[in-house]
Amino acid sequence: MSAAKTSTIVGNEGGYYAIKGFLYQFDKTLIEVISNPEAEIAFENLQDIDYDNYVLQVKHKETQKYAAHKIRKPVEGLLELFMQDPTKKLCLYCYFTNTEPREWHLTLDELDSILSTPVRNQYKQSLRIQFIRSFVIRFSEDYQKQFEKTIKLIRNSFSLRADEEAVLYHAIFRSKLLDRSVKPQPQRRIHFQELGNFLEDAEVTIFQSSYSKYLTTEKYTKLIKRRYFTFSAPNIENFERLFLIDCDPTFSRVDMVEIASRLARKYFRKDKSPQPFLAIRNAETNVIQQAKRDLFDKGVRFFDGTYFNGDRFRLEDLVAKNLKNPAYSLKIFPESELSRFVKSINLQEIYQFFVSSPVDLTTTGRHIRLQLRRTEEVLRIIA
Repeated sequence: MSAAKTSTIVGNEGGYYAIKGFLYQFDKTLIEVISNPEAEIAFENLQDIDYDNYVLQVKHKETQKYAAHKIRKPVEGLLELFMQDPTKKLCLYCYFTNTEPREWHLTLDELDSILSTPVRNQYKQSLRIQFIRSFVIRFSEDYQKQFEKTIKLIRNSFSLRADEEAVLYHAIFRSKLLDRSVKPQPQRRIHFQELGNFLEDAEVTIFQSSYSKYLTTEKYTKLIKRRYFTFSAPNIENFERLFLIDCDPTFSRVDMVEIASRLARKYFRKDKSPQPFLAIRNAETNVIQQAKRDLFDKGVRFFDGTYFNGDRFRLEDLVAKNLKNPAYSLKIFPESELSRFVKSINLQEIYQFFVSSPVDLTTTGRHIRLQLRRTEEVLRIIA
């Protein structure tokens, strides 16, 4: 499952709860990583989570009440795993609507009441007795309570000032776990030390919609601004940047012009930092053309890859290193040229603001994808 897929609203309830269960499992993975800093935690590997000789199967049944047959399949799977390696310590970590958090160590009769008759007959009683000595069912907290526990662990482990900062860290960690979950099985592993590396990683996706209950728009934009758009040194780094802005239906031309103006002022420095590139997604061509006229009238000079009305788009001129005319403070190109553009230039940074889902881009540079409720929020972030 890709990070982009988890951002969309699923059209059926089953899909919604499946995704929620998937995210619940990732929060449990983070809890295990933070609580066991010396261990390398594997996920979506031998089972949902495993490390050292410990194996967890995670089930989140938000709309279901507990019944023995509802845990039969995972228990039988863990029994099969135990038969292959009796040194394993096994846990079924599960949530049902009618259970309170507790540990349940089964008796042999209780285990046999869960197993199907063919499976019960398949394994000798001596093995089943040995299994229940190494197996526990842990009824867990619900999604919300486990999330709050995860946030508290992150805040304490990274000495953060507020829960809001921990929520942003959580968004980054979850993004990286989602990305890693689709990699080959040997790469689905994580160590506590890697969490710190994730914070400075070259590719990050943050979904605001997943955290709307925990962060107001104002707090979210402040955190994003402080982390990605506040310079820590007096001089801006001298390399190529792309800003990709996704327009929502309420986004005005006035805001479009103001965003372009602010990007030009913030990132262009004559002989120190080149003109930033800007592409607008999901906007009508005539609106973009009018915005360009407004920019020119405002005194913001830009180059859009053309030299006269009706000229063809000249990508090679747009990306040319020798475009040093200080009259230009911004480079603008159409969304339709995005794929060709990215292949033609060595970008050091891409900042992608999206409303519903980001664009998949292949780049060797830094790629930060940030979800917004409304495009106008960009103005507060890049101020």
